[in-house]
Amino acid sequence: MKKLMMFTAWLLIAATLLLCGCTSGDSGTEDGAVTTPADADVTQSPEEVMSFVLATGDGSEFSITRSEYGNELMTTASLDLRKAIEAKIGNAPELKTDWEKDIPRNSYGEVAGKEILIGNTNRVESRDALAELEAESFTIKCMGEKLVIIGVDDYATQNAVDYFIENYVNTAGEDVLAISADLNYVGHASIQKIEVAEGADLRIMTFNIAGSTKEYDDRKEHISTAIIDYLPDVVGIQEANKTCHSQILSTSVVGEYYAMNHPTHRNTSTVNYTVILYLKSKYKQVEGGVEWLNSRYKLNNYTKSLSWTVLERLSDGKRFIVVNMHGALWLETYKLPAGETHASMKEKANSEWKKDNAQQMIDKIAELQNKYGNIPAFTTGDYNFNSNNAAYRVMQSTGLKSAQDTAASAVKGASYHSNVGAQPDAGGLAIDHIFYTPDTATPLVHFICKRPSDLAASDHCPVYTDFALN
Repeated sequence: MKKLMMFTAWLLIAATLLLCGCTSGDSGTEDGAVTTPADADVTQSPEEVMSFVLATGDGSEFSITRSEYGNELMTTASLDLRKAIEAKIGNAPELKTDWEKDIPRNSYGEVAGKEILIGNTNRVESRDALAELEAESFTIKCMGEKLVIIGVDDYATQNAVDYFIENYVNTAGEDVLAISADLNYVGHASIQKIEVAEGADLRIMTFNIAGSTKEYDDRKEHISTAIIDYLPDVVGIQEANKTCHSQILSTSVVGEYYAMNHPTHRNTSTVNYTVILYLKSKYKQVEGGVEWLNSRYKLNNYTKSLSWTVLERLSDGKRFIVVNMHGALWLETYKLPAGETHASMKEKANSEWKKDNAQQMIDKIAELQNKYGNIPAFTTGDYNFNSNNAAYRVMQSTGLKSAQDTAASAVKGASYHSNVGAQPDAGGLAIDHIFYTPDTATPLVHFICKRPSDLAASDHCPVYTDFALN
């Protein structure tokens, strides 16, 4: 009788088959073949051929299990999988954590039962699968009564769950979700940890990396991590001194992925403190340069400059402009000009200088569009002024718009936090902005990055916008 029931189940799977024959491709390689009944050796019994039945329309077979101590990413990934299974076959698996009274925290144990394990749970199967992974990879693997879905980190696990949903769940029949019992898929996870918004063509970031001041040796790895994790198409950097150029922008993992618009000023001995980085696998530079801000404190001060690039997308030849600056300000450590006071110079910087800085950016865009046509233009920078300053209105005067004001989804608030590692003032206003030409682009998401590693990178938060090109 048991043989007959198993054979009937096999026929059901053959009819509705979800046994997704994953093949090797850009997203990964397959170590264990996915066998379908059509491919099976006729000498095998139905029990041997039949795959894991993960869930059926009549009742769930497997639970979805995540770590009790997992973060929001793992919770979201588990929920996404549960919803996808329910949408496909009309039945939602049980969702639970891995808590077991006999397994101490940070330990592993054997637990009976059919489970889809998401991420680094306390099950020995999760431990053993993780031990086999190389950098930036994930696996989807059957191990006894468990289906293990895990990556080298939580972001890679999220990639793995997304891959499983797309290639297994979404191709399932209406009544049953099944996979090959010898499935052992290894895929490559994206180095980009925070995905670009759906419908977006490019991500633009601005990031003041605070030079080599304020415990630079402790911060430089976080700076690289922030850039690589968000992986913007283009990032306007501020306060990139010679040390940052040599240790981060040119030689670290950042240098593997990014080229820069212009490394030095005309004298070739002063590095470009407002360098623009762009993904060299996706773009080539048509033109790039750097110049000093016309209005700034000019005595032994090299950070206040304006940088630009015209980039061409390799895939289709589309071009766009990025202008980046670090806006002028007055500090009481500066030497006073004759007849001036610190109060008068601060007033001049907050009004005349900042408005002139904004106009210089606008003029540079106009110059480049006059040369290359009405192509999309974006500005990045630590402007050193917020939305209450008259210079902000100068930026808007010729039609430029701020992404924080217009994006469909926008995180607002302060972007500067004077103490590295601390949160910005919740009630503050941003001084790190991204403007754009609205007739050529649409901002979908504007985000001020505040992960612990982002806050530890600098006294400014990285800020990015995901754009769709019109």
